[in-house]
Amino acid sequence: MADPADKNLLTAEVLTDAVGKLRYDPELMQHYRNFVQDFFDMMDLNNDGYVDEHEYQRYLEHCGIQDAAFAREALRTMDVNHDGKLSLDEFLNAFFDFFFSEDEKSPNAFFFGPLVD
Repeated sequence: MADPADKNLLTAEVLTDAVGKLRYDPELMQHYRNFVQDFFDMMDLNNDGYVDEHEYQRYLEHCGIQDAAFAREALRTMDVNHDGKLSLDEFLNAFFDFFFSEDEKSPNAFFFGPLVD
C-alpha cells in the first residue's frame, strides 16, 4: 500500500487536489479559455459564432462517433438557452464542467462523446 505522506507519489487523491487548486489560478484559466476558444472556432465551420448540431455531429464523427441521436442529445443538454446551437459561453461552461465537475451525472459528462468500456 502506498504511503499517503509520500509527496513524490502521484495518487488519484493528490492529482484531484492539485487540479482542483489549479482551477482557481487565473493565468492557467486564461490559457484554458484560449484553448477552448480555438477549439470552438475550429468546430464553427461556417464562422457564424455558434456551433450547431451539424457542426457538433461532424466533430463527433471525426472522433469516431457516428451516432447522430447522441450528438443531438449532447448538444441539447449543453444548449442552456435552447436556441439549437452553442454559443462560446455555453461551450466554455460545458467544457469546464466536463473537466472540473465531480458530478458524474452532469449533462456535460459526455462533452467529448460517450464513455466506452
